[in-house]
Amino acid sequence: MKILLPLLALLLAGCGPRLMVERAPGAALPGAATYAWSVAGDRIPGEEHPRVANDIVADLLRQAIDTGLARRGWQAAENAAWHVHYHAGIEKRTEQVTEPARPRLPRLVCTARHYCYETWDWGYWGPPELSTRTITYHEGTLVIDIHDAASGKLVWRGTLSNEIDLRAAIDPAKLQKAVDRLLLQLPAGMPAP
Repeated sequence: MKILLPLLALLLAGCGPRLMVERAPGAALPGAATYAWSVAGDRIPGEEHPRVANDIVADLLRQAIDTGLARRGWQAAENAAWHVHYHAGIEKRTEQVTEPARPRLPRLVCTARHYCYETWDWGYWGPPELSTRTITYHEGTLVIDIHDAASGKLVWRGTLSNEIDLRAAIDPAKLQKAVDRLLLQLPAGMPAP
């Protein structure tokens, strides 16, 4: 039986996932690089999608984040300095793309001084007609939040999003690679003595 994980496709798209990190000014990350899991108080669009709102995906994401944080020198602890939670969502997107109906053709142009260069031209009839088409796709987003345990203030947020294929099968290694890529932006903790 195949288990589906749409966030896997974050790694599979040709242009690569979009990565964004926000950090609170003056946050002393990591300091004591200990963390504990917490429950998210906010939500992102698409979190209710059945492909991500289930225990199987939750366990896979939590395991990938735990492994990624450990690789960065962070340690899970009961009385932690930081609280971690994640959001995963899928949204259906629609965009209109306008392109020339036929491509430009290369043309060699020579000047009176016998200097020649190549240019792109549409030919005698001028620019081509434009063709507009509608593209519908699914975009998956993974957000990892780190809050100060003492104040509850959000101090670090990493977001990874990209077009996904809802038919993609789970590949924990590729999921781990995506999480590790996002967590590379997180300051590393000091190894335990």
